[in-house]
Amino acid sequence: MDTAEKRVDIFVYKLTPENERLNGKVINGWTMNIREDVEFKREEEKLNAELERLKEKPEMQIAAWSYGWDPRTGCKDIEIYVYNLTPENQQLHGRMIDGWKVYVYKSLLPPEEVALQDPRVKERIEGKEYEIKEHTRKAGGDKEILVDVYIRIKEPKKTIIATVDVVKQKVR
Repeated sequence: MDTAEKRVDIFVYKLTPENERLNGKVINGWTMNIREDVEFKREEEKLNAELERLKEKPEMQIAAWSYGWDPRTGCKDIEIYVYNLTPENQQLHGRMIDGWKVYVYKSLLPPEEVALQDPRVKERIEGKEYEIKEHTRKAGGDKEILVDVYIRIKEPKKTIIATVDVVKQKVR
């Protein structure tokens, strides 16, 4: 906010037609300035790269993660869900990664297991040879962590994507 120029700067994750309509609008003498938060996106990319690096280490047992930022307080938190608690992943609990406070929780079931137990997925892969890869998606708020489980069937060549809600332990 710039009180001298009577301007309110609003940073958004993504510019949309809805929020762009506010850009330049004057409300009670204050000009709205809507901008994409490029700095936050860079920080997010760096954070995801670090978490992906940690996930590659078997001893970390990382299943998925979620993060959030409170613009009023500036608090930035990461919740890391692990298959099993290990000395290595427990060392992260309470620590800071690039200004983000880390919390480590044990996941109930790995996303892969949740996907494979879903009746819709079971029906499509039954009796077939397949391989699995996972990709943690951006979380929606602090109560939803989504992991895409890619099930690549070898014959006939086909990919099934099961989006697992790690918190609810369900395929969407």
